[in-house]
Amino acid sequence: LFIVMIAVSCMYPAIDMVAGEKERHTLATLLTAPVASHQIVLGKYLAVLTVGGLAGLANLSVLGLTFFRVIGQAKAGGAGFEIDVGPATVIGALIAIVAAAAPLSALLLLAGSFARSFRDASLLLTPVLMLCAVPAFFVTQPTVEPTLGGCAWPVLGAGFALRGLLDGTLGLSAAFVALLAAVASTALLLALITRVFADE
Repeated sequence: LFIVMIAVSCMYPAIDMVAGEKERHTLATLLTAPVASHQIVLGKYLAVLTVGGLAGLANLSVLGLTFFRVIGQAKAGGAGFEIDVGPATVIGALIAIVAAAAPLSALLLLAGSFARSFRDASLLLTPVLMLCAVPAFFVTQPTVEPTLGGCAWPVLGAGFALRGLLDGTLGLSAAFVALLAAVASTALLLALITRVFADE
């Protein structure tokens, strides 16, 4: 669920940062400034990433609080199950948020950069947003086991890492594998966005 929430929260800033500026005719002015296009892309990307990361953090925090409340009520009712959420799990969850938000922000910014208006971007990013829901659906399937190799896929790996950390099948190294995959895919996507901006 946190993957979908990150993607949804990144969608509108990504649209406004590129297609919205094209529609308001402020992007052309920005591109004439004495700033390299990769610096402009990086600034826009970091803004979208911040929104996505904060949304992921808020989502996981609320889900965690709800989960612990349900566990507390179940224990009070006599149900006997334990869950251990230590510092490694919390650190891994924070890394998983970044590993999901980084490539999703870049992907949505790239898709938004091909649109000419806010409406075009909304129509273009909706299928991309639906595509982002596929990893979230795949990770939640009970027949799919989280593995370290699965963590090497961008976005999907963040979900696998988080699930593996929470159910105890994977360690903190899974989050770092997911982060490495996210960094590699994000670098590629940012290079593509920079090329699109250079062609504007």
